[in-house]
Parts: sequence; structure tokens; C-alpha cells
Amino acid sequence: MKQEYKLERENLIILISNDVQKDIFDKVRIELQKYLRDSIENDSLSLSVELIAEEANRKPYTNKEKFDHLANKNPALKMLKERLGLDPDF
Repeated sequence: MKQEYKLERENLIILISNDVQKDIFDKVRIELQKYLRDSIENDSLSLSVELIAEEANRKPYTNKEKFDHLANKNPALKMLKERLGLDPDF
């Protein structure tokens, strides 16, 4: 698992971003908890999950959206577009 986590006393909280990950975690929770307890020799360790909100990272779809996205990263593109008289919707 490459998920972020946090430890509060003897409770290991796995941070997940959706319900599918929660279902997968629920399937392996008992085995994982047993493995961790045996590995660190701490029988009071418990596992839980916490759902975190992720920002929707919308990808640009149209040519104008793609150009605007790239122009935000590199403002010189706007100047180049104006000098050459280009239209990103073409």
C-alpha cells in the first residue's frame, strides 16, 4: 500500500480517497492487522480508515482549454499567439 497514514496512540489510520479503496481495505484489514501486530509485537494496535476529500483535477479537453492551461504555466504563449495571429480553436 502506498497510501498516506497517520498514527494516533495505538490506532493506525489509513487515509483513503474513495469507497472502492475502503471496500478493498475491509477485505484485507484482519490479515494486515494481524501481520502488523506480530511484526511490531504490539497486540493493542488497531487499524481504521479515514475518507479524505481529493480535489477534482479536471483535464483540459478542448483546444482552447488546453491552450489556456499551457498559457497559465507559460505566459509567453499568449504573447506568441497574439504576434502570430493564431486561433487555438482551429
